[in-house]
Amino acid sequence: MISGPAALVFDLANPIYSTQGITFQSLSHLDAIGLINFQGVAGLRLSHLPKKIDFFYYGERVRLEFPKENENALDMGHVMLSESGQQLAQVVKSSKSEAFKVYVFDYWRSKGLIVDTVESPQNSRNSDASSL
Repeated sequence: MISGPAALVFDLANPIYSTQGITFQSLSHLDAIGLINFQGVAGLRLSHLPKKIDFFYYGERVRLEFPKENENALDMGHVMLSESGQQLAQVVKSSKSEAFKVYVFDYWRSKGLIVDTVESPQNSRNSDASSL
């Protein structure tokens, strides 16, 4: 399970990334300086997941539901933040992107997942959920 921020890069050809300057070259550079692990061809997956998992996107609780009861896998794209990258992500100001949220949710839905936002208190420190 992920604890803390995650970088979700599924398809570098998609304008959702290129318009923000996220390119093969920029990711290769971040990999070279140790902020991320960039898997250009292979992808990263979380495995052995239960039927439902919750995480937070800028304080908004999101629930993913898989088709199977257990032993599920979640495609996390081609980038994983290193320990240094996670620490830096905690202090660098970033902003929520509704377009990116829709893109990611649609991507996961295309893989057969049910993706919903869940009403809950704005407590993103809840230990039962991850932060993406």
